[in-house]
Amino acid sequence: MDVPKPRCLDDMNSDEFQAFLEEGMEDIRQGRVIDFETAFDELEKRYSANG
Repeated sequence: MDVPKPRCLDDMNSDEFQAFLEEGMEDIRQGRVIDFETAFDELEKRYSANG
């Protein structure tokens, strides 16, 4: 899964933050989502101390 590194809210101005939220909502509307279990499995693989 190719996921961009998240940005810190402290690095965004209000316009950038609003665009970030709108982009996320459009992803949801377009069905660009994954289920909870898959998301956490991917996170575990990526950030596991053994991985």
